[in-house]
Amino acid sequence: MIANNQQKHLIFYLVASIAVITGACSLKLQKFDIETPAQILSGVGSPPVLDGRPRFRQIFCALLEEAPEASSETQNCAPFFWRLADENINAGSGGALPHHDPALKIFIVPGAFSDCFPELGAPFQKGIDRLKGLGYRIETIAIEGRSGSEHDALLIAEALSRKINRETDRLVLIGYSKGVTDILHFLVDFPDLASQVAAVISVSGAVNGSPLAEKFMDLYEEWFADALPSRCPPGDKKVLISLERKVQMAWLAGHSLPRHVAYFSLATFTDRPHVARILSTTYDQLAQIDPRNDGQLIFYDQIIPGSTLLGFANTDHWDIALPVRQKYRFWGRPRLLPEYTEFPKDILLEALVLFSIEQIQHAHR
Repeated sequence: MIANNQQKHLIFYLVASIAVITGACSLKLQKFDIETPAQILSGVGSPPVLDGRPRFRQIFCALLEEAPEASSETQNCAPFFWRLADENINAGSGGALPHHDPALKIFIVPGAFSDCFPELGAPFQKGIDRLKGLGYRIETIAIEGRSGSEHDALLIAEALSRKINRETDRLVLIGYSKGVTDILHFLVDFPDLASQVAAVISVSGAVNGSPLAEKFMDLYEEWFADALPSRCPPGDKKVLISLERKVQMAWLAGHSLPRHVAYFSLATFTDRPHVARILSTTYDQLAQIDPRNDGQLIFYDQIIPGSTLLGFANTDHWDIALPVRQKYRFWGRPRLLPEYTEFPKDILLEALVLFSIEQIQHAHR
């Protein structure tokens, strides 16, 4: 009997091994779910992350409901944000919407390869126009989309030194994707200018980098690092180096972010049917690690240590900030869901600013 059991076990392991090697076994170790609590990935000794999800959801939903252009579909805010198992459904009753503070000056830093796609415009362009209409001074900082974070941090510093009043301006910096890592490097490398920053908001931020950067490093350096110079300059060619997990997480472990700044993190992930066609391959690759990704980043890699978590938006990495689905009507849209509701980027940007204002004011009481 013992011999027979051993033979059965041996046969099972042989069959299982052959299935894995040949690709016949397609089972993933981790399935998509929202029943587990929110998670972060950070180094030992990193400052804790606070939970601002209920209040941010309340602000976003209130703005969406008030929007005059909102349809019956978009007025329901529930589909736009995941509610994970640990989010307190009864929390977040912070009362009325915060008041705007147009005295703040807002700068947006775009992501990697941003200058290679000028037809997409700036991240949150509709939101920028909306906030300008409310009296805010808001601009986008031009970085080099194919340069590393150290170089782009210098470009941020040079832009701010020209654009701000060093005596009076209080700044809110909003980073999208790699723009977040560029901002964090700026804060550390240029403390004098950083002293005027009141808040940093990360949207789908490549805080820890992405496993995709290392995967595609050789391909990029061999075929694309010097390509399309007429469309976007090659820069220092270190864009993917800055996005490697081992590089960015080592940098975070070795540098303390300024404590006077309030940090906020909005992450994104979606399920396979909702990801854009062009992101489907990278989504599947990241799904081998965790299916809760946005086609470029895993959800727990998008949170700044010591920040306030604002939520997990239910969309892909591009739709959260850029009009990709409008400009690229085939590749930018989900393959399985040709009819979709665009993420309300203008409402999102206003909600981000209002939440940060409320938290800044509360901290100074």
